[in-house]
Amino acid sequence: MKKKFVIGDIVQDGTFVSTIKKIENGYAVLGMNYEVPLERLNSVKIGSGKDNGIVLECENLRAPIVSPGKSAPKRNLKPYLENWVDNITSISSIVESKGFKYVDELQDWLRENAPDCYLRLRI
Repeated sequence: MKKKFVIGDIVQDGTFVSTIKKIENGYAVLGMNYEVPLERLNSVKIGSGKDNGIVLECENLRAPIVSPGKSAPKRNLKPYLENWVDNITSISSIVESKGFKYVDELQDWLRENAPDCYLRLRI
């Protein structure tokens, strides 16, 4: 049985990996307004290489203080598996302890347990 995907899930349609922006009438609208039937979508396997462009964002991280007239420094985002939800819990330890095999399983866990953190595709 296939997972029921929700808005925000990172999925793949063949080799194309994207985020679901909208679900309507059995179709998902992915990035760049690409429409695909829900039954064609698959979960992205963790460590498959198709997950290389995914990063972790946490809203509870403070932005750097920037002087007036100066631009904010560019953030160097690491792949999601190399990040931490907090200073105690690493994403890789969550994946290992929970036995997650797919990115959307981790996304479900984050929504439930760390609502300030989410996965997104690196732009």
